[in-house]
Amino acid sequence: MKKLFIVIFSLLFISYSSLIADDRNLELGNPTNAIHDIKSNRNYLIEREQYSLSYDNESGIPNWVSWHLGVEDMGDVGRTGNFYTDNSLPDRWYKVKHSDYTNGGLDRGHMCPSADRTKTIEDNKATFFMTNIVPQTAANNRGAWANFENYLRDLVRKKNKEIYIVAGVYASSGTLKNEGRVRIPLDTWKIAVVLENGNFDISRINEDTDVIAIVVPNKTSLDSDWKKYIKSVGYIEHLLTYDIDNLKKYDFLSEVPDEIEKVIENKKFDGVID
Repeated sequence: MKKLFIVIFSLLFISYSSLIADDRNLELGNPTNAIHDIKSNRNYLIEREQYSLSYDNESGIPNWVSWHLGVEDMGDVGRTGNFYTDNSLPDRWYKVKHSDYTNGGLDRGHMCPSADRTKTIEDNKATFFMTNIVPQTAANNRGAWANFENYLRDLVRKKNKEIYIVAGVYASSGTLKNEGRVRIPLDTWKIAVVLENGNFDISRINEDTDVIAIVVPNKTSLDSDWKKYIKSVGYIEHLLTYDIDNLKKYDFLSEVPDEIEKVIENKKFDGVID
């Protein structure tokens, strides 16, 4: 009986561990090898249940935010609506406030969207930390960017998909209200790895896996069709090598086997998901 109990417990533990691993926000890699260390002030790792991110204290915005989106992440909770200063940052760092954006002419744009975390009030509130927010034009944030977010959620709800997503910023067009505290991105980008719902995700990624990458200019006038901004993951990695505001090397999908990573990073999405 004791041996049987041990076997059952082990199986349950392995199964539970697999589910946890499947839902980790950094399952496919840490793009800039961010670390949770005050000395890493331009590449500071923040890990939450809802998402993980690399924060740039000098810019007042995240370099990237990474999360998993599955049907289990979405429920009936509405948008909580209040933005929160992230007091988890080191004491001596400037902590961006809701008011830093007031009268700045730009949206408080989520990287991990509010609508991707509607299972609980706590999940939704976590998306409103200012460390998950970047200045976006209305045309970007409420146009192509929002339409792509809706498209990904529809894949999860209507086509039984799960998606690993990483989103971030490129370069700078100045700072909010010229105060030097919050950098305005020149572009925003997003990468989505689309899988059938299931476990052991990395082992299920192959050369045919759908990977969607977009780069959206942070301009005041834009086409709202997100497909107009499709690029490849390789394009985004190359683009970011020229970002003098970051000075970090990006390596997306680093946990995927090299031979598969090379293929899926260098193909452009054809606009069709089966």
